[in-house]
Amino acid sequence: MNREAMLESKFDLESVLKQVRKSAPHVDASSEFPSENLQALRSSGLCGLMVPESYGGPGGSVSDLAMVAEKLGAACLSTALIWGMHCQQVDLVVHYGSEALKRDVLPRVANGEVYIASVTTEAKTGASLMSADAALGHEGDRLSFQRASPVVTGGAQADGFLMTLRAGAEASAKDVRMVYADRDEVTVAPQGGWNSLGMRGTASAGLSLEGSVDPSRILAPGREFREIAMENVIPTGHITWASIWLGAARGAFRALIAWMRRPRKGGGPDVTSDHLRWQLARVRTELAVVDALLRDAVEEYETARREGVERMCSVPNRIRLNTLKLVASERTFAAVDQMIEIGGMGIGYNEDSAVPLARAFRDLRSASLTQSNNRLWSDTGSLVLLDRQVEL
Repeated sequence: MNREAMLESKFDLESVLKQVRKSAPHVDASSEFPSENLQALRSSGLCGLMVPESYGGPGGSVSDLAMVAEKLGAACLSTALIWGMHCQQVDLVVHYGSEALKRDVLPRVANGEVYIASVTTEAKTGASLMSADAALGHEGDRLSFQRASPVVTGGAQADGFLMTLRAGAEASAKDVRMVYADRDEVTVAPQGGWNSLGMRGTASAGLSLEGSVDPSRILAPGREFREIAMENVIPTGHITWASIWLGAARGAFRALIAWMRRPRKGGGPDVTSDHLRWQLARVRTELAVVDALLRDAVEEYETARREGVERMCSVPNRIRLNTLKLVASERTFAAVDQMIEIGGMGIGYNEDSAVPLARAFRDLRSASLTQSNNRLWSDTGSLVLLDRQVEL
C-alpha cells in the first residue's frame, strides 16, 4: 500500500471528501462557515495531521499535507483553506513551540479539540508578515496584548490563535514575536463582516483580540522571526496554498472533461474541433506546470527538513518558493478562465451549471490577492539580482 492509499484508509478520507463536496454549493451560496466540514476533519483526525506521534498525532509530512490539501481543494476551496491554514499553525507549534506549549496544545489538536486560526494582518502593516504594530505588554508574570486584525480566516470559530506581535512597546516594527493563545485566554470581538466574491465560506472577517498569556506561549523567543518565516511560515504556506489552488482547478477540469464525454449532453462544444483540442491542451499544460513546480518545492522542503532547514533561507530557495506561489495563483485561475471559454454561457458561466466552473473562478480570483502578487513579483525580482549563478 502506497503512502497516499494508507492515508486515505487511516483517515477515511473519501467519507470526509464526500461530506465536503456535498456541502460546497451551500457553503458558497450562503457564505456560511463550513462547521460540519470542520467537524468531519476534526473527527477523522485530519486536523491533527502534522502532530508528531509523540504527542498523539500521525506525524504527517509536508507531502502528506500537500496531498490532502489538493484533494480538499477539489471538493471545496473554502474548507481546504480553513484546514490548510490551521495545519500551517500546528506545524509552527511543532517546530518552534516550547515544550510546555507543545504538551498543552498538540495532544488536543490531535484529538480534534483545537482548531487554530492565523492572526497576521493589521490595518497599519497590511499583510506584511515581517512586521507588526500591536505590541506585547506585561501584567505581572504574564504577557498582555491588544491585537486587531482586518482578515482572520475562520477566526470567529477558532479554539486558539497564533498571532504576530511586536516584542514590546519600545521594539521596532520588525522585531516580531509569534504568540499562541487559547480562546479562553482572550476576549474576542468581531470587526466587520465577510461578503466576498469567492472563498465565501472562509468567514474571514476581522477580529479584535485582548488577553494575556504565559511567556511559554511565545514561539522560539530567541530566534529572529524573519528566519522562522523563511524556514517554515513561507514554505509551508506557499506549498499548502498552491496545493489547494491546483486541487480546485484540477477538480473543475475533471468535472468539465466528464461532462464533455457524456453521451447526449444536450449541446456544448464540438469535441472534434481543432480549436477545442488546442484549448484543452492549454488548460492541461497550465495545470501540469503548476504540478511540476509544486512537486519540486515539496521535495526540496522535505530534504531541507531532514538535512538542515536553514537552507530555505538561501536566495535560490526563496525564489523557488515565490515562483511557486506566483505561478500557481495566476495559472490555476487562467486555467479555469479558459475552461469557462470552453463551457460557454450555459456550462461555463452559469452559477447553476452542473460543472462548478463559476465557483472555482470566483474562488481562485483570490489566489493572487493572498499575500499580494504585486508585492511578491517585486520582491522576487530583487532576489533575482542577488542570484548571480541563476540557480534554477
